[in-house]
Parts: sequence; structure tokens; C-alpha cells
Amino acid sequence: MKNDLRRAGVLDLEMEAATVFTLAGLYGFRAGAVFAVVAHRLKDTFRYEGIDQSVRVANEAVSILASWDALRRAANKRYWFPGLLRSGEG
Repeated sequence: MKNDLRRAGVLDLEMEAATVFTLAGLYGFRAGAVFAVVAHRLKDTFRYEGIDQSVRVANEAVSILASWDALRRAANKRYWFPGLLRSGEG
């Protein structure tokens, strides 16, 4: 498999987020993914760096989305875009 991936120019692969995005789309939920790459599949080496930072980024993203949802609900809107805050129409 490694040789096939190398010939195809694939540097890494991810499997779980595709399922999460598919299910979120089917059920009408919002979904996202933040990754910390630890495996170099072609060299079979692993470096466990960046995991804590990735977790912090994911947590901050959820916090931002929750605050945006609260602003949307407060404005009693079905659809709301953060850019509205910049134009003074929050």
C-alpha cells in the first residue's frame, strides 16, 4: 500500500472526519475537524507534537461557534453571519 500511496503523491490519509462530515450532512448538523499529524506513513515514523495545540484550537472554535449561535438566537434569525458584526448590523 505504501508504494501505491507514494506513486499517487499521497502524503497522509485521514478516515474518521469523512464519516463525521457525512453524518453531520445527513442529519443537518454542523461539523468540523482539527488535525495534528503524528504519523509519517511513508517512513513509518511518528512524532507526537502539536496535539495539545490542536485540542486548544478545536475548543476555541466550538466556543466561537457557540457565541455566534447565541447572537443568532438573540437576533431571532434563522440564518446569521458573523460578518454582520463588522458592518454594525449584529
